[in-house]
Amino acid sequence: MEELFEQGAEKLPGSGISELVEWLGVQDDYDFVRAVVDTGLDDAARLLNVADDYAGALEDLLAGGYDRPAGLFSLGRSLGESVMQLLYLFDPGVTPERRVVRQLAFQVAAIEGNLGAVNAFGLNVEEADHVRVRDAIDGLHRFLSRAGIERGTPKSVGNTSLWVGRRGVNESLGFNATDAFNKYMPDSSFQWVLGSGATHSKGWMLPTLVGAFDEDALATPAESVIGAVTGLLSVSDAFSHIAEKHAGLDLDWLRKATHLRRMGLLSWREGFRQRIDHKTYAHRRNSDAWRTDPSHLGQSFRRGAAS
Repeated sequence: MEELFEQGAEKLPGSGISELVEWLGVQDDYDFVRAVVDTGLDDAARLLNVADDYAGALEDLLAGGYDRPAGLFSLGRSLGESVMQLLYLFDPGVTPERRVVRQLAFQVAAIEGNLGAVNAFGLNVEEADHVRVRDAIDGLHRFLSRAGIERGTPKSVGNTSLWVGRRGVNESLGFNATDAFNKYMPDSSFQWVLGSGATHSKGWMLPTLVGAFDEDALATPAESVIGAVTGLLSVSDAFSHIAEKHAGLDLDWLRKATHLRRMGLLSWREGFRQRIDHKTYAHRRNSDAWRTDPSHLGQSFRRGAAS
């Protein structure tokens, strides 16, 4: 991460950062847009920190043995979602203006989200707290209006936003994690589905992870570890590709190290013989032929049918 930040500070030509800086320099509302970008850096730091928090929890879980498969998939889902949110906000594949509007939408959602949170507490929260939250949201909306920012509002609740827009570029306040996984992890987006199945205790996922009175889990502990951790390695690959373009940094070494870990994990499977290098894997990863069918939960979920 230190190398990433150092390289980003150099604003190398052709990088997402340099493109953003050039765009900022010609905006007539520079102060407003710069404030959004600066706040976005704080948001990025928090998303990275929470991903690191989840990674530490996963390390602790694995250090205690391989007998908590549901926890592995659930924590992996949370880690992946925080990284996908980060990639979505800073994706150099979209225009600088769209990146800024996405970051603004994230920031508006953070403030407006306090309304739902305080309402959830009901009578456990003082009326003054409700008033404070509503006043903060109203103040935000007045500020956005003065800055020329448009908002889409639902008919039922007028003091929250569906989307924000700047000069014809609109972005929703809602983050679609499924779409983000499909875009940034095209070969293994099913990991989001599996993680969601574990997180929400779905009936189709539980038999794979845990047993019942007289039944063992369908997956062995090793298979569960392989399934959960290879998903995390795919998250690492996704992060490296976006970070590389964003900062103009060569992260091929990271993908190589990640792939070595992937091959090591897969070697736990009986009969595993496939040996390809990280560049071949990356080529296949980005090939349409290897993209996950949206209706298919992924090979790691499929087990042989009982005879």
